[in-house]
Amino acid sequence: PDDSIQIHTDKAKYRGPGATADAGEQAVRLVMYRNGGIEGRVVDARTGKALPAFEVGYMNGHAPVYNASLFGNKEAFEDTDGRFHFPEVYVGDATVVARAPDYAPVLTHVTVEEAEMLRGVVLKLDASQSKILTGQVVTSEGLPIEGARLYVDEIPAPELRDRNIAATSGDGGEFTIENVPEDVAFLSAWHPDFAPASGEVTETTEIVLRKAGGLHVEVVSENPEKIRINTHFRGKRHIGYIGGGTTDADGKTT
Repeated sequence: PDDSIQIHTDKAKYRGPGATADAGEQAVRLVMYRNGGIEGRVVDARTGKALPAFEVGYMNGHAPVYNASLFGNKEAFEDTDGRFHFPEVYVGDATVVARAPDYAPVLTHVTVEEAEMLRGVVLKLDASQSKILTGQVVTSEGLPIEGARLYVDEIPAPELRDRNIAATSGDGGEFTIENVPEDVAFLSAWHPDFAPASGEVTETTEIVLRKAGGLHVEVVSENPEKIRINTHFRGKRHIGYIGGGTTDADGKTT
């Protein structure tokens, strides 16, 4: 709305949803919630024995399917009892995910309460549910693309892309991704010289990248400057956040 102000709060170990207020409004009430935490164990699904070395990550909200972005807040643990601990987690729904060498990743949904430690979360990894994916990244002319980044499911936001790479294509465009859950159906690929794309997982997965174009955006507003524009690409399926820009004094960005 015109003359409205977005207000956000920032305090260590707390999180607040913020508020929208009209200019001149008084007595705006902002509520902040003390972080909670998550503790649990990672075990072998068949034997119940603890895994001594693994990675666990989490993200806010309940993710419907596994994707590499879930490891945005990952930590590596080495513990003979398979224990992990996150002392500062935002209140609300969260998805916890774990992976270990030779095992398929697994996720679970939890709800974190204010100022409370959620204990007893058990993530059961099954080696028999793991599979290896192979394929090739090519141009629309069928030529191999070297150096393309492969991601499980959708492409993560730019700040997470370096951390969540599943594989990088070789000089023949070929790639191999190990320890992937059986239910993964799509892979996405990104290369700075091409538009991103996704491909359905098959025995010989092929992802075709086409030359990238540009997008010019103009915002019509009384005050069009410094408006953030984010772009998400959708073809036959969503492939994630790609980039964005901030408008200039004329409301334009590329």
